[in-house]
Amino acid sequence: MDSSIMTFLPECPHYGRFDTTCYLCGVEYRIGGPQLTFWKCSNCERGVCGESYYPLPEHGAFDYARFSAIYPAAAQNIAPEHTPEAVAADFIEAVSSLKNKNYKAASIMARTALETAVNLRNAQGANLKQKIDDLAKQNFITFTMREWAHEIRVIGNDAAHDAGTVTETDSRDAINFAEMLFIYLFTLPGRIAERRGKKPV
Repeated sequence: MDSSIMTFLPECPHYGRFDTTCYLCGVEYRIGGPQLTFWKCSNCERGVCGESYYPLPEHGAFDYARFSAIYPAAAQNIAPEHTPEAVAADFIEAVSSLKNKNYKAASIMARTALETAVNLRNAQGANLKQKIDDLAKQNFITFTMREWAHEIRVIGNDAAHDAGTVTETDSRDAINFAEMLFIYLFTLPGRIAERRGKKPV
């Protein structure tokens, strides 16, 4: 198989970066149906399957717009259910930055989402650290959740002030901690309210 044939995907479906290059590594021809082409992402080196009725070129690039379907489907950027719009917007921007390997931006936006969430819960304090502690005092979050929130805060602060290198692991941790925190703060209360026939708060 000629591995010089490539295609450019707007987004890797395996949580990779935008505008990724995939190289052809296999084809299955089917009579009366679309051909299946198998590609390897140059970024994450995982496989992508495409369906298309268009013939492949002898070399060069194959236009991704000619795919009738691509598997797996790209992961959608969504916030946890019932997350308020302002918090969700910051969280989704953090996830998008991570997918595009902008780790500092991802970490900063995870912290921003946290601060927006904390403010919506009317936490008191002169700074984010104090507000997180106040949330815990009000029993909005557990002790463990408080520690998670502080990790998000510290990672975001480091990213904002160039305090060392912010790694992919740092960014993923900040986003994962934020996701769990928002599930606790918004998703669970929202589902309980729905169960009881009330409007989610």
